[in-house]
Amino acid sequence: MTNPFREILVSDRAAAVTCYSAEMAEVVLEAAEDQGRPVVLMVSEQAFELRSGPRLVTALVAMAGASRCRAVVQVDHLHNLDTVRQALAAGAQAVMADASAMDFEENVRFTTEAVRLARRHGAGVEAELGQLRGHEEDSRSAPTPAPAPATDPLEAELFVARTGVDCLAVAIGNLHGSYPVPPELDWERLRAITDLVELPLALHGASGLTRSDVVAALRLGIAKVNFNTEFRAAWFAAMAGELEGRHTGARQLEVLDCVRQTLIPLASEKIGLVSGGL
Repeated sequence: MTNPFREILVSDRAAAVTCYSAEMAEVVLEAAEDQGRPVVLMVSEQAFELRSGPRLVTALVAMAGASRCRAVVQVDHLHNLDTVRQALAAGAQAVMADASAMDFEENVRFTTEAVRLARRHGAGVEAELGQLRGHEEDSRSAPTPAPAPATDPLEAELFVARTGVDCLAVAIGNLHGSYPVPPELDWERLRAITDLVELPLALHGASGLTRSDVVAALRLGIAKVNFNTEFRAAWFAAMAGELEGRHTGARQLEVLDCVRQTLIPLASEKIGLVSGGL
């Protein structure tokens, strides 16, 4: 059984964008098709656990399959195996099995079982070693966030060998949400991980990083770059601007199309950055 998630990341680099609706997925796919680049459509754990979550995954898988670019759907940051099973049953082509808050051995056990479940479906698994502060659904950050455990290169080498995971998310000073101060990413740590781990690496929390930081990460082996916060902020700003004065006639399609046209340049920028950042 093929594993399209791993195939994309081994052969190429991909931007990964969290999609809360089919409209957002269409924005990302259109931008990816225009550039002929692969893309990962992500669904957050919180979105998937809604009643509509499995249907959203099924819809996005159909959209990805019908697109003119290589695209896969991943359910992101899953913290229990029941949700992993449900995501795979809904058709997700990849899951992010997140046991990063557990100790090393518990993380290994959790991820190994997630890999076993995913292989039945020909799906890929991403895991995380070390921890990222912040929250995937909330862009607010504490003024002085506590330091997070970084990814240990030697542990990463052992973790990958024991779990059979397809992609590893690293903690090198990055975080979810907004950065209260410009981060100082640990490039030496990333270089050491790349030297020891022959596996695609993922950089989460890319919203708010400078272009030069993303390019440096790509040059040091990052194959998947996750974006969420910037897209949520742009969606809210566009929606607020379009809704003002548009209540008359309730022309919803006009509003959705205007928001779409606002977000496509952002998607194009991020996809182009990841694909051409070297």
